[in-house]
Amino acid sequence: MRRTTCIILLVTLSIGTLTRNGSGSTRGGDLVGLFDSLDAMAARSDAVLLIRVEEHVQPRSMKRLGVNTSGDWSVEDCYVTKSLKGSLPESQGIRLRLFRSGVTAGPEGFDVFSRHVVFLKRRPDDGSGILYESLKYQNSHIQVSPDYDPRLLAGKSLKERLAALVREYRRYRDAKARREDAFFTQLLK
Repeated sequence: MRRTTCIILLVTLSIGTLTRNGSGSTRGGDLVGLFDSLDAMAARSDAVLLIRVEEHVQPRSMKRLGVNTSGDWSVEDCYVTKSLKGSLPESQGIRLRLFRSGVTAGPEGFDVFSRHVVFLKRRPDDGSGILYESLKYQNSHIQVSPDYDPRLLAGKSLKERLAALVREYRRYRDAKARREDAFFTQLLK
């Protein structure tokens, strides 16, 4: 009687040791980095922008490869409302390749006219005209209230700006939920 032995080897590596150039991906895999902090995300970004999505250029393309791996990308024409880090000019359009993953990602991708803070890295010029793309990290964009006035960010540090945008979005989202709840309560009477 022949006996077969099977050995299963489990290896756990820190995402930080696998990432290269802040992209969240490695040569041998397609890992998605884990959002660790606003400071860390900003530090690994070449640019941090407050943008408004103007038009869908390329629909979402998605692939699931396994645990903590995926690709959910879209190409969007955006309007730069505010440059929070980097030298990209404000008040003009830019085409971006955006990654969608994590709790800040809606089920349908980026809505036209929605506003977001995006953490970006420069990408090699491949002739597509897309010079920046999202970091491949969960929550590499944070939705922002459509009512927020970017002039209120003047004189604040990057971290203070990001924290103010997050606080304002939470306030906006909570107020919207209260209005919807009141409507549905009335509707169901």
